[in-house]
Amino acid sequence: MSSPRWKEVKEALNAVLEMTPVERSAYLDRMHESDPDLCQEVKSLLLANAEAGEDFLEHSPAPETLRLGPGTRIGAYQITELLAVGGMGEVYRAHDARLNRKVAIKVLPRAFSADPERLRRFGQEARAVAALSHPNVAHIYEIGECEGLRYIAMEYVQGETLRARIAQGGVKPELALEIAEQIASALAAAHAAGIVHRDIKPENIMVRPDGLVKVLDFGLAKLTEATTDTSTQRVWTDHPLVKSQPGILIGTVSYMSPEQALRNPVDARTDVWSLGVVLYELITSRHPFEGSTATKMMASIVDLEPSPLPQDVLKIAPRMQHILGRALQKSAEKRYQTTKELLEDLRAVKDELALHSRAGRARRFMARHRLTFVALTVVLLALLVFAIRLTRRDDQAIDSIAVVPLANQTGDPAMDYVSSGVAEGLIENLSQLSGLRVISRNAAFRYSGPNINPHEIGRELNVRAVLTGRIESRGKILVISLELVDTRDERRLWGRQYNREPSDLLTLVADISRSVPSGLRLRVTGPDQQKLARTSTVNSDAYQFYLKGRHFLYGRGEDKAKAMEYFEKAIQADPKYARAYAALSFSYLVLGVSDLAPGEAEPKAKEAALKAIELDPMLVEAHISLGQLKFITEWDFAGGLREFDRAVELNPDDEEANEFYGIDLGFMDRHEEGIAHLKRALQVNPFSPIANVYLGQEYRQAGQEDMAIEQFKNCIEMNFGRGPARSWLAEVYEEKKMYKEALAELSKMPPDDQGTMTSMGYVYAVTGKHAEARKMLSKIKELSKKRYVTPSWVALVYVGLGQKDEAFKWLEKGYVEHSPRMLMIKHDRRFDSLRSDPRFHLMPEIEQHN
Repeated sequence: MSSPRWKEVKEALNAVLEMTPVERSAYLDRMHESDPDLCQEVKSLLLANAEAGEDFLEHSPAPETLRLGPGTRIGAYQITELLAVGGMGEVYRAHDARLNRKVAIKVLPRAFSADPERLRRFGQEARAVAALSHPNVAHIYEIGECEGLRYIAMEYVQGETLRARIAQGGVKPELALEIAEQIASALAAAHAAGIVHRDIKPENIMVRPDGLVKVLDFGLAKLTEATTDTSTQRVWTDHPLVKSQPGILIGTVSYMSPEQALRNPVDARTDVWSLGVVLYELITSRHPFEGSTATKMMASIVDLEPSPLPQDVLKIAPRMQHILGRALQKSAEKRYQTTKELLEDLRAVKDELALHSRAGRARRFMARHRLTFVALTVVLLALLVFAIRLTRRDDQAIDSIAVVPLANQTGDPAMDYVSSGVAEGLIENLSQLSGLRVISRNAAFRYSGPNINPHEIGRELNVRAVLTGRIESRGKILVISLELVDTRDERRLWGRQYNREPSDLLTLVADISRSVPSGLRLRVTGPDQQKLARTSTVNSDAYQFYLKGRHFLYGRGEDKAKAMEYFEKAIQADPKYARAYAALSFSYLVLGVSDLAPGEAEPKAKEAALKAIELDPMLVEAHISLGQLKFITEWDFAGGLREFDRAVELNPDDEEANEFYGIDLGFMDRHEEGIAHLKRALQVNPFSPIANVYLGQEYRQAGQEDMAIEQFKNCIEMNFGRGPARSWLAEVYEEKKMYKEALAELSKMPPDDQGTMTSMGYVYAVTGKHAEARKMLSKIKELSKKRYVTPSWVALVYVGLGQKDEAFKWLEKGYVEHSPRMLMIKHDRRFDSLRSDPRFHLMPEIEQHN
């Protein structure tokens, strides 16, 4: 824009700002008739200034406000108080009852929701910021809509804005550099992802009490079409880029770059300018440019140079003037070309200041204490040795890690298997490294989602590091971002981003597995490298099918049939895939125990387990599956225990190996050993439902009923296998003839569960309510027409009714079928009335378990 034209626009805008809304409307109509282009320029400035929230809002109609009161619910959040009002909405503090935390809610006014352009910008804000994972960027938790209101739930940052800091007086250069460094670090991460903030100002920067800086409100962020740093990989989006209308200014005027003020194209260098303005203001407590109106301010930004820094600052940090001079170049071409360059200079000056400060302190100290120089030299040397030792200790390898599921931010639930699969693959691979304790899948997968707390995980699982991340989609490409965090201070140890197709997960997991040890400061030996290189399959399709099968087997809404389908596909793709055979075996085993009649699933389960061991004799999960098959279906107790002994030998810390070994040792009356293995499993995963519940069952079998009751109650309270724990607690009450307490527990169980119906039928029978007991018996037999019902449960009701012949008929049926539940009869005191009958001793395996 030429200088005469710019002068004409400024004069027209100043005139408009002095008018009332009615006068302004008529004046603009007349202007449109005489000079449409000039009218458009003035309207553009008015709109930009209204959004920026500058002083001329007094002359412009304010957008509709909401002012949601305390207690108002929006989505899952309850409003606490209003925090701020801006051109793009209102920000409230709110309470998230689900995770018991404070959040900040940004709400778009209702009137704006009807504007497609604003809605696109609102959605863009969430997508842009949610794509970032950086300690200096406020996290986005959720974007949603509730009763016509669009909102973003984000991290609530406690502290004060940089504006409040500036208002208290200029900060020392050292602190100004520290703050600017953190802002620049956040912007560098954003620019690397193709995101320009375009509204960096003190109001959008928070400083926490601990000094951590958070950049807020990417509401004006623009996903750039190309980054200025050609070394940075471009991040693509499926959503169309939101472009400003021609002639529209976006950003707060005081912190606009010259290209923003002149409505020229902007890129990451506009954030460099704004950060330069903020840094200048931090040091001097005044703005580098002056203007009593918006147009005068923009003219100052475009035409004038800022005043030099004060001499007292230049004396301490002479290079600060160079940094600001380069950051505030009018021409973007002469400015820092990337935030990384600015960040490097900031760090260099910061180091110089630190060195200068130390040297000054040393000189002052020497001047005052010359006589004690020798003694203090000795002390300083000792401190130096201590510091070196401390540094060496800090450089020691990290010996424990938890790998949690990646947050699926693709918006496609079908990609959940990638979230869990990558984590599972890393757990499998990293577990091969000597000197590294890797938390089991069952323990680590309790923590999921985008808002995990590394410090909490470290405390609860006793680990030094957490590997977390997220997946996003860019067309057909998955963007996997990973971060390794020290759980003691949440310091970032390592991080990397990978862009891969879903079909490339096999090499992806292998690449990550080779990179993570460096972040842990682990020395990977030759044997460890060989272990990492060793893989159960080289077929990427087979690996992908395997991961999908694992997801359906262990994920929410477990689907064992679907899991087996994918394991079969994995085996078809690679007939030598040992892990797929082991997983298929375990699926059949679980299905046989819970849903199918004995003999229907077990042969297939055993065939798959034996094949897995043939292909890989060192595969722990294959020995676990074969051990369970031998023990609970074939009643080859010695053979089953040998398999578990081998599994524990291969991996003494394997959670499932210790769990099943402990359970089966209990059946053999080897309670001390069984309890030891269950407690070993709980050391690996304190939250294991299986180990917690069966520890109670172990106490019950050992005759320690009071301890069993206490353990089952703890499980119910902590939600560790609550269903089985409540059922077995009821059984213990029945054995102790505490029928009122038993019925109280059973009333909280699903009424159509066969175990619940059996226990209630037994209690009714032994308390003389025979009619009710027979009704339950009829329901159980009716259920047996639809699915497999354990014969011993039917027998139990007949025991309560005193019909021994019928009881033995059903026990014989269970014995012939090798029903797994039959193994529990030996320790079930409700069957005591049958033990003196000779027919009971015709089932020696049940009686003796040997």
